[in-house]
Amino acid sequence: MHGVAAPTPRAFVANPNFAFARVAAIVTFALFIFMPAVLNDGDTYSHLAAGQWMLAHGAVPSTDPFSYSFAGASWVAHEWLAELLSALAFRLAGWSGLVMLFGAGAR
Repeated sequence: MHGVAAPTPRAFVANPNFAFARVAAIVTFALFIFMPAVLNDGDTYSHLAAGQWMLAHGAVPSTDPFSYSFAGASWVAHEWLAELLSALAFRLAGWSGLVMLFGAGAR
């Protein structure tokens, strides 16, 4: 067959574009390994549920609407704004929206 010969593996590895891609992959991997967890709050699901409840009812709950053992007990929703924003971000873009919202608020 006449034409261009296939590149050897050594020529492929020496390619500057491949070297850049390899370095970029290693740096990205290292960032994700050593980055603190974005959703490191153990109550993410309950915050989402509270925000969704507030959106559905148009009010901030004053009694516990979720637990079985403390149903109706007095509850102060001191994180109501963050819960509403979380529920809205989740409603708009799912988990990606929630991660973007938390990332925007990160230090």
